[in-house]
Amino acid sequence: MSLAPDRSITPEERFEGEHATLRLLTLDDCSEEYVGWLRDPDVNRYLETRWTEQTLDSVRAFVTAVAADPASHLFAIVENEGGHHVGNLKIGPINSHHGFADLSYFIGEKSCWSRRTPSRSNARSTARRIASVA
Repeated sequence: MSLAPDRSITPEERFEGEHATLRLLTLDDCSEEYVGWLRDPDVNRYLETRWTEQTLDSVRAFVTAVAADPASHLFAIVENEGGHHVGNLKIGPINSHHGFADLSYFIGEKSCWSRRTPSRSNARSTARRIASVA
């Protein structure tokens, strides 16, 4: 289900890297597995979400709110091999006037932590590419 308002990045667009692809996150991505990531102390150790209980409803509300904000983009990080959603990357709010944005990401799928998933530098370079079209 697409929630994106009229914006420069469409739900059909993909940003492909060597090991993972980014696509806009949708309500279809909101699952008990996703909620489980946010409840896992190892995964949420540095996430702001660790301070409040996460539920399927709260995750859906967050995804809906970000999708409605034209200055932010929430992406699913999807493994190229197998197509499994393993984490998220959020860019925003984007300050177009000053040319900067906040960037946050996490890999929720712990089995990917030791594999070649998006590194910090890859996330930053991808964010620059996305921000340039946003």
